[in-house]
Amino acid sequence: MRFAHLACADDERDSRLTESASVVLRRHPADRAVEAVRWIRRTLARWPGCLMTAAAVRGGGVLVGLRDGRMVEAVVTGPPVDAGLPAAVVYTCLRGGVDVDGAVVTMRVGDRGREEDVALRLRPVPAG
Repeated sequence: MRFAHLACADDERDSRLTESASVVLRRHPADRAVEAVRWIRRTLARWPGCLMTAAAVRGGGVLVGLRDGRMVEAVVTGPPVDAGLPAAVVYTCLRGGVDVDGAVVTMRVGDRGREEDVALRLRPVPAG
């Protein structure tokens, strides 16, 4: 299976891209998870065509908020990655019918001269 989507950073200057994006990413990590959750909710409200948003949290992890109100935490093992990679993984899992509760996805990141394996552990965040 192959899935494609448009992802934009929250500071994208061309609003046409953001309005068309399936995924909106927070450019800078949130200091705390509660800040990331607030940003996710505000961003989903602002861009009604957006299916999900993602925000890295300083100190580790990425929170991915879904249009239906669910939230998924992606914990990265290996080198740090920006919020776009975990968001793409969650998007692909959901489109492919993969249950994200406890899923572990391993991928190779980097350029040809320096590649490393990264594992993402996904888990739903309880509503609250």
